[in-house]
Amino acid sequence: MFQQLLNSVFKPDKKIVSDIFFDIDLLYGYISNNGQVFDEWYFKNIFTIAYWNYLNNYSWLSNDEQARLHQGILSMILFLLLLLLEDKNKGIEKHLVDISKSLYSFKSNNSSSLKLCQLVRSSIKLLERKKTNGHNEETNTAIYKSISWTLKNIILADNEMPVGYKSINRRQ
Repeated sequence: MFQQLLNSVFKPDKKIVSDIFFDIDLLYGYISNNGQVFDEWYFKNIFTIAYWNYLNNYSWLSNDEQARLHQGILSMILFLLLLLLEDKNKGIEKHLVDISKSLYSFKSNNSSSLKLCQLVRSSIKLLERKKTNGHNEETNTAIYKSISWTLKNIILADNEMPVGYKSINRRQ
């Protein structure tokens, strides 16, 4: 809520939102063309924006652009959570409280954006539970199902699955 107030007073730079769209296109294009997910190096060096701070509604964006922004940011967060699940990037862990706050105040009229937000929230809860209870196969399965839904319904919705695609291959 506080972030929304700040954004209404201090309009986020359109350049930052443009940079986020560029990152979303880069992520989606890479996955679509290669059937692989970036490794942690990309999320530490290329995708460096605190994306969750931009899960707002912007008056200068059309409804479709707004949905693409929301879904792209939520997809980025979900893939960062996947890296955390696989112990390949713990950097996101220190931001989970801020991410959860952004998700709690998230508003959208787009049903896919709302579903993706719920998947990200559930993934965070599962990761927190896994942290306190140790390894839990249910957590892994639920997060992998969230990733699969995101790939099928958001990232690759307008494209065919890459040739030979069976599961996510991590670029090493």
